[in-house]
Amino acid sequence: MNIEQNQMFINQGVFRPLQTSIIINKIIQILEQHSKSQNKKGNQKQKNTNSLYQTHQNKQQIKKTKKTLKQSNLINYLLYHKQILISHKLNKKILKNQKYLFIKLQIAIMNQSQKRNTQTQGGQVPYLLNGKYQLIKPLAQGAYGCVYQAYDEKEKKHVCIKQIKRFTAHQIGGYGIDSQNMREFSILNSLNHENIIKLKDQFHAYKRQQETIQNQQNEEHVTFFMVFDYIDQNLQTFIKEFENKKCYIPLIQIKSILYQIVLGIYEMHVNGFMHRDIKPANILITQQGQVKVADLGLARQVTQKRQTFTPGWITLWYRPLEMLCNQTNYSKAVDIWSLGCVFGEMVRLVPLFRGQTELEQALKIIQSLGLPTEFQDFDSFHERVSDQAFSYEKNFPYLSEDGIDLLKGMLNINPSKRLTAKQCKEHRFFNDVRQLSLDQINQLAQGQLKQCQLNFLENQQRIEENRLRMQEQEQQRQIQLQQQQQQRRQRSESLEASPEYL
Repeated sequence: MNIEQNQMFINQGVFRPLQTSIIINKIIQILEQHSKSQNKKGNQKQKNTNSLYQTHQNKQQIKKTKKTLKQSNLINYLLYHKQILISHKLNKKILKNQKYLFIKLQIAIMNQSQKRNTQTQGGQVPYLLNGKYQLIKPLAQGAYGCVYQAYDEKEKKHVCIKQIKRFTAHQIGGYGIDSQNMREFSILNSLNHENIIKLKDQFHAYKRQQETIQNQQNEEHVTFFMVFDYIDQNLQTFIKEFENKKCYIPLIQIKSILYQIVLGIYEMHVNGFMHRDIKPANILITQQGQVKVADLGLARQVTQKRQTFTPGWITLWYRPLEMLCNQTNYSKAVDIWSLGCVFGEMVRLVPLFRGQTELEQALKIIQSLGLPTEFQDFDSFHERVSDQAFSYEKNFPYLSEDGIDLLKGMLNINPSKRLTAKQCKEHRFFNDVRQLSLDQINQLAQGQLKQCQLNFLENQQRIEENRLRMQEQEQQRQIQLQQQQQQRRQRSESLEASPEYL
């Protein structure tokens, strides 16, 4: 391992030297414990004789590493052990053990580096990603990567870092990140609006895949990072808080949140993008009440050449009927439907349509809202639709007339007649919030809380009365069915006992 290669890895942010004997000793202990556990498992199961730390040669390498640590810094140590870890043809079980070991190493480093108040002179040097981001804790993990809370040492504030999962040549035919995350990165760079999450920074790091670092012909995988502002609350948790408090969200606050979401979606639509995953979990809210539309991983650009898309996107409860029926030529109107579902959920504190399958979700929508007669694409559903019209006034008793009009326009089943983002932005429902500051809106919301609590209790009482009435009706129906069955049995018995029957 030469000095130039060490410097290359330091510059690219893969590893940074931590000149502290505490961390080195901690990592040695982890390696020894891991090696012992692998040996015990190997004695119990003969199938694991090919394990990574089981051979005599690897034991000698670990002993040699302990001596080397006293004369070298942590970067040499990590790179040296990396050669050991990737010097074998690993099966799936060994890969799992390797991942476990790297997680342990990361935890050991993070536990020692989280103390920011220590003096740098003669003290610990914290592990900083890309030279300034200190990882704090993982927030979420998905198919395409992990999300971490981190601290920006230069700007002195918390940030959110999305680590994109590395892909190998076997998976995508090359090295790098997948097309979905690449689209998200491109769209985020194209948009700049206060109600859309902003990409603050991006960087990447390389890690060798093959056995030795010296061989320049070896392939590399890329780890890509995107940095955003850290916002610890989304609309889903915001709604849940009000539900737990048994209180409806004040109408002025609903207007403010919805208007900001509309502004963010309008900005995307004007620039030729549709989000395709509008839902409460993807709407971030700061403590002051500012809204950010986030998670643009499923967003796509709409052009004249590209007007057909994959129908299976958008979370099921917020998916419009045209996508549930597998139409591929849908438009930006799908975002407006999802936004209407979010609007109704903010008013009622529960999702509007909660199907477990695509068919059940489609039937719930149709049975609630019906179908327009001119909507010929869905003629096969007409026989299963109730003739009873959906009553917005009954289902949203505390929503104003303007709010019901906006909600109807958003939840129009026919996408060609659904409101556009521009029409939503200019709707009269938002007239009283356009000129108000967030502080003024928060003050007005505080004044409406007591009435919202009373409305919640009143509506819960109404729901309970309806439930009891339906339960009583069901009991009466069951009694009538039993009486009818008993009458049929009696008639059958009397017929069997009659001379004519004999």
